[in-house]
Amino acid sequence: MIKGIDNESILAAICKNSYNSILITDANLDLPGPKIVYVNEAFTKTTGYTLEDLHGKTPRILQGKETDPKVLQELKSKCQQGKDFAGSNINYAKDGSIYHVEWNISPIKNSQGKITHFISIQRNITHEVETIYTLQKIIDQQKNIIIITDGLKLNYVNQSFKNFFGVESLEEFLTQDDCICSRFSEIEGFYYRKTEDENWIKALQNLSSEKRIVSMQDENFVPHGFFVGIDDFGDNKDIITFTDITESIGEKRTLKHKAYHDHLSGAFNREFIYDHFEHYKQEAYKNGTYLGLIIFDIDHFKHVNDTYGHNVGDKVIQKIATITKETTRASDYLIRWGGEEFVVLAQVKVIEQIETVAEHIRVAIENDSFDPVPQVTASFGIALSEKEETLEALVKKADDALYRAKNEGRNKVVRAKR
Repeated sequence: MIKGIDNESILAAICKNSYNSILITDANLDLPGPKIVYVNEAFTKTTGYTLEDLHGKTPRILQGKETDPKVLQELKSKCQQGKDFAGSNINYAKDGSIYHVEWNISPIKNSQGKITHFISIQRNITHEVETIYTLQKIIDQQKNIIIITDGLKLNYVNQSFKNFFGVESLEEFLTQDDCICSRFSEIEGFYYRKTEDENWIKALQNLSSEKRIVSMQDENFVPHGFFVGIDDFGDNKDIITFTDITESIGEKRTLKHKAYHDHLSGAFNREFIYDHFEHYKQEAYKNGTYLGLIIFDIDHFKHVNDTYGHNVGDKVIQKIATITKETTRASDYLIRWGGEEFVVLAQVKVIEQIETVAEHIRVAIENDSFDPVPQVTASFGIALSEKEETLEALVKKADDALYRAKNEGRNKVVRAKR
């Protein structure tokens, strides 16, 4: 109580001048109650109803087909328990137009603690809802997949997300997976979560931008590549954007393939092995093995070109590459070293293993048909890498062995000298 001022006058002034709508009903929750006993001017401006229009009516006069019955049921339950309620719903004005309202409803008790009335303070949030709806439409029109997540569970997804995964709603997706990171394919060159405990958002943020890419399959199991953009959304959440760069990745891989492959044979070229040799050598030592190198060339290849023409010579080179690929392991590397010369790199434990690989290739070439050339053979030199040995030094050892193979009659495998 404020001394010298009538409390009822204070209440009346507050209600009259409140920007928000105020509605007061009696406490009878049974039909046809509760009945409206008071509304302020803000309420009449929002709804078009006057107190005379509403006197003796219930707030149900404001409801219509788009009013959410679940929210109304929760409201009634809270009032029956004498508890405060906060929520939002759709109401209808006198002219039938809809507006979005945010409610705060509280019980009013007398001096004996009995509930006599309920007061509802309402805020018209139609403009905010329409703004959000407009933004939602804009976001849903984006081709990029957009999500909001705390890193563990999805909180929001746009229409592109639903279209990509073939789901009707976020709820449907959540019946399959909580985290979009579960859909990252484990492919070399793309990020994927290595352990269940790994924070995938932080892991991606720690990568350079060109490596911040993931691969996911769409609803038809077609793989796509995505660049991942991450922005802080507040409240420990991030907004994540997935930009489909499948076409760009394909072009990049095509260019990379051209840069590292010989166009005639399809084998790798020298550029590839110069760029990767040290990595493969260290990898071999980590595995407790050595890099074995085979260098071989086609015997009397100049005679093939001179006698049958370069077209036939090209076909011989192509077939040699095919035979070698079929004879060696998928983990071995075939390189066209130049002209009629090829190199094979393989992880082995002893030189006898690389010798066996070379012998298999030699026999396969010798026994195959190269029509119109009556027979094609090849000579081989082999060597094992030392830990600090360069590619040039290893090739030199194997090349010396190849030279001896040719001098000793061709069509044979010769080891490098120690």
